[in-house]
Amino acid sequence: MEKWTDDGTFRVCRLGETCRILLAGDLDDYAVERLPPAEVVAAGGNFKAVELDLSELNYIDSTGLRWLLRMHRAARAKGREMTVYVWEGFTVHRTIQLIGAGDLFPVEFLQGASSKIG
Repeated sequence: MEKWTDDGTFRVCRLGETCRILLAGDLDDYAVERLPPAEVVAAGGNFKAVELDLSELNYIDSTGLRWLLRMHRAARAKGREMTVYVWEGFTVHRTIQLIGAGDLFPVEFLQGASSKIG
């Protein structure tokens, strides 16, 4: 299963029992309006884990952070693990660190030249 938003910022694929989501560009008010609701993405389907690849995000604001937190709550409510993948030290990683969201869900650092979702 693969889906892109009209502006190419959201990609979903399934690998076994994992739902992988790639977000690209900016995760702000404008982008969140065009994304499926976080609760629908995290709670739908028959999978055990959610992986969010934020390696292609350039920017995240409070609206984007709320979308991530709603995603986390919905995944937890379904008994699913959620892991976030970021580039260490980049803007998105620093923003997640700043608000302490890394205490709520695992944040893994990507290595090499490509994202988690090819």
